[in-house]
Amino acid sequence: MKGIKAVILLLLSMNAWSADIIGVPTLNEVSYQDPTSCLAFVYGESGGGAKPACANQSLDRLVFDFCSVQGKAWFSMILAFNAQNKTMRLVGSGDCDLFNNTESVQFIRANEGG
Repeated sequence: MKGIKAVILLLLSMNAWSADIIGVPTLNEVSYQDPTSCLAFVYGESGGGAKPACANQSLDRLVFDFCSVQGKAWFSMILAFNAQNKTMRLVGSGDCDLFNNTESVQFIRANEGG
């Protein structure tokens, strides 16, 4: 029972301090410096949620590493959704681990009804 309570608390707290982007995503910046620094900045409309304090820029953007296996899948999803003018939701992780003033992506999913 304690394990179930811990999982529920974790799930409830995951997005307490994270922003999200909703709509047709836009990749305005893709930075490839070397295989250890592959950043994709995704812009869109704010879908609600609070930005963490570290995300102090005024733009509604998130960042992810597109050299990772997961990042390559996300990059492909964003390009496909953008090409078809479909909406999606990108949810922030609540931290700025990849870039000092931009929240990192936690997950991406298709937006219902979009």
